[in-house]
Amino acid sequence: MMGCKPTSTPMDPNLKLSAESGELLFDPFRYQRLVGRLIYLTNTRPDLTFVVNVVSQFIHLPRTAHLDVHHILR
Repeated sequence: MMGCKPTSTPMDPNLKLSAESGELLFDPFRYQRLVGRLIYLTNTRPDLTFVVNVVSQFIHLPRTAHLDVHHILR
């Protein structure tokens, strides 16, 4: 992630996530840890609050389509 380019928006505004899109992740613990860290980051970056809320809705059964979390990190 060190070599990625920064983005102006934390998430594509036209992205529609659903609970059935994509395959289940093999290791959901990594996704859950990453979302937990993003929740902590919203204390200092309130502009990320909406996006983190969207991705945290799928924390119990994350799928491959929910890996847009990496776009938030940019």
